[in-house]
Amino acid sequence: MIPVDRRRFLYWASAAAALAGTQRARAADPADLKAIQTEIEKHHDESVRRLQAWIRQPSIAAENRGMNEGCDLMMRMLRDAGFDHVTKVPTDGHPGVFATLDAGAPRTFGLYFMYDVKQADPAEWSSPPFEAALVDKPGLGKVLIGRGAVNQKGPEATLVAAFHAFKAAGPGASFPSTWYSWPKARKRSARRIFPKWCAGPISWRRCANARACTCRCRCNRSTAP
Repeated sequence: MIPVDRRRFLYWASAAAALAGTQRARAADPADLKAIQTEIEKHHDESVRRLQAWIRQPSIAAENRGMNEGCDLMMRMLRDAGFDHVTKVPTDGHPGVFATLDAGAPRTFGLYFMYDVKQADPAEWSSPPFEAALVDKPGLGKVLIGRGAVNQKGPEATLVAAFHAFKAAGPGASFPSTWYSWPKARKRSARRIFPKWCAGPISWRRCANARACTCRCRCNRSTAP
């Protein structure tokens, strides 16, 4: 369950936008982010609907349920957010995705996350886990209830909303960093799949050049295989 009141959404989307801006965002006056924050607020409802559509597509690796559909949806979301190169990466498990947003910038940032969720027993939920309903909760206000709203589709959708805001804000809000994204399925299977995936010629070159990376595969980025 994740609250979707406008103040909370704007806070997290603005924080994601600041992360997306990396060094420049830390050095910039808050007024410089006004155009981006304006776009975040303008498209708040659209961003919530995007998260609802994502939650309504079950993608449960442990049950082999909706994984191809979930992967394809993840790829469409990245393209819509401005990633110019999005590729499905076959593995000996569920497919991964490798995507780039090439801003022509000297700095790069590698982003790693999952596009699947854990199982959900509807009997344990106050609202069906894959309906992504907006519900009024006493003490919280309006919230979105659904599997993945907190872990991890909600936070990831917030970052996607920040990318959309950068794109909509125009050339003045262009990224100072080039982004590489590695969405994949099932954390446990990643321990054996991810090192093989990183060893590919495209992903390894991008990974080795990244200024920072959220990947936890323990690969040695200093030496190509």
